[in-house]
Amino acid sequence: MYEIMTWLNNIIMDAALAGRTQLVYYGFHVLGFLAAMLFNLWYAGRFGFKKSQGFLIVLFVYPVIYLWMMVQYWIESGFTSFGGQNIVRCFIYIPLACWPIARLLKLRWSKVIDFAAPTPCIVHGVSHLGCV
Repeated sequence: MYEIMTWLNNIIMDAALAGRTQLVYYGFHVLGFLAAMLFNLWYAGRFGFKKSQGFLIVLFVYPVIYLWMMVQYWIESGFTSFGGQNIVRCFIYIPLACWPIARLLKLRWSKVIDFAAPTPCIVHGVSHLGCV
């Protein structure tokens, strides 16, 4: 574990020296989403979903709550700034984001919610390694 943390620290230090910390930050967020996608493609079979259904659920639910986070910040800022990286407050909207995709795929809503629940945890488990 020490070697991994040292390796991550070196990546971040090199990026800081090159003035590329935002690139590393966003790169880890992309890796987090890819990790969640791979997990859910594997996880789909355990729920009795097809891999394509698992793919569509993740591809729909996480970006919708991410977009809602941006809109929420835009509203809170008095419509002056679009951004704000506090997605944790949007996790409560996952059930709402699951409803349209469950209807579209003709799946039970509660099952889609259970399937989508680990996605934000996986994304943030990987993504926040780049926050240092």
